[in-house]
Amino acid sequence: MKNYSPILFEAYDKFMLSLGGKKIPTPYRINIPYQSDRKKYGKSDPDTLTTDTRRLVVERNFDLNKATEQEIRSFMEKNMLGIDCSGFVYHLLDYLLRHTNKGGMENIGFPPAQRTNVWLLTSKEFTIPVDDLTHALAGDLIKLNSGQDLLHCLIVLDHQNSMITYTHSSRFNKPSGIQIGKITEGKFPDDLQVFSYNPNKGDGIRRLKMLK
Repeated sequence: MKNYSPILFEAYDKFMLSLGGKKIPTPYRINIPYQSDRKKYGKSDPDTLTTDTRRLVVERNFDLNKATEQEIRSFMEKNMLGIDCSGFVYHLLDYLLRHTNKGGMENIGFPPAQRTNVWLLTSKEFTIPVDDLTHALAGDLIKLNSGQDLLHCLIVLDHQNSMITYTHSSRFNKPSGIQIGKITEGKFPDDLQVFSYNPNKGDGIRRLKMLK
C-alpha cells in the first residue's frame, strides 16, 4: 500500500481556512437540531466554508481583518458553519482519491457528503477490517462509540515507530473542531477518553476497499 501521508496532510491543511489573513481551524458543526440549509449540515468542503463565511461577514458587517482567530471561529459557530467528524473524514478521503487518480468518493459509490455518516463510511460495503492498531496505515478509519447514539470516526494521517498520527473533528476539543492527535503504542490520548473504543461492540479500524 502506498504512503498516503503527504496527500492527507495536504487535505487537512485545506481545512485551515484562509480568513482575514489568518489560518482558522474549521470549528465543529453537527446538524442537530436539523437545519434544512445544506451549508449548515456540517458537511461542506473547505472552499465552500470559506466562501460562505466571507459572504456572511459582508452581510453582517463583521471585520475579518480586525477579528482574532477565536472571534472568527465564534462567528462561524454562531452562524452554524463548520464540519462534523464524518464530513471531515469524507472530504479528506475524497481529496486522497482524487489525488491518486481513483476518482472521488461519489465515483466509488458513496452518496454526496451531505448524506454520508460514520456508519456508511465504515460499512462492509465500502471497507474491510484491519486486525488491530499496529497494522493501521495512513487513510485508515478508526471507528469509535459503536452502540451509542452518535458514532465517531478518526482518520489516520501517519503511522511510524508505534505512533499513529490521526485527525478528526470533535465537539469535545478545546476549542472544538479539527485537530491532530497521536496514539502511542496503542494508548489513546486523554482527549479521546470521552469516546469509547470497544471492538466487541463494533469499534475498530476500517480500510477503504479502494485503498487496500
